[in-house]
Amino acid sequence: NFRRYDQPQLQTDYFKSIRAWLIFEDLKKNLWIGTDAGALMRYDEKLDRFQVVNDSSTSIKSILFCQVEDTNGNFWIGSLGGGLIRYHPETKEFTHFKAEANNSETLPDNFITGLVLDSSGLLWISTTGGLCSYNLQTNQFERHQLTNNNSKDTYRYRVIRSMTLSTDNKLYLSTYGGLQIFDLATRASKHLIHNDAEPNSLGHNSLFQVVENPDSTFWIASYGGGLIHYNSSI
Repeated sequence: NFRRYDQPQLQTDYFKSIRAWLIFEDLKKNLWIGTDAGALMRYDEKLDRFQVVNDSSTSIKSILFCQVEDTNGNFWIGSLGGGLIRYHPETKEFTHFKAEANNSETLPDNFITGLVLDSSGLLWISTTGGLCSYNLQTNQFERHQLTNNNSKDTYRYRVIRSMTLSTDNKLYLSTYGGLQIFDLATRASKHLIHNDAEPNSLGHNSLFQVVENPDSTFWIASYGGGLIHYNSSI
């Protein structure tokens, strides 16, 4: 059987949520959702309902889009327009991080499209303004430059739609302007784009999502170019 949780179950006096954009299970097996109005909600199995954990003082009123949990139990939540949120379910503490104009030690942009924790504990953040990392020990942001191999493109190459960490420790970034492959070891990026003269080049520059196969090849969903299969060894 299916059980629907419609707008009345997702809304409060403050949060006029229409839909859930984010759903995740934490390390303690609790179910959470994030809504288009910025509500963070935890599922109460006994009451069979979702209970909001933030309010007007802690909300950013933006779509909650992506999430990752660190080893200390902190939730890192990326929003579309409201920046980055850190929340600890035990302490109930919220911390907000936002981009600041002319400050390279902050987020490149407040539209966050992906979050990844690497093996060293660095938090990688993809945004519509580029790539950055956050050191959980020093509380410092660092922006990382991406290569641009398209002379006709001035910004699409760094507008990231999604981010995937591969088994060989590289970030695959799907952008509006091609595929970026960022090596975590060397901190260098490789920019792959469509070339009409090369039949085996990237099928389309506007990309949505990248998924790695068990054989270390990749499937790439594009906007207007269909589904693309990529083998980095060829």
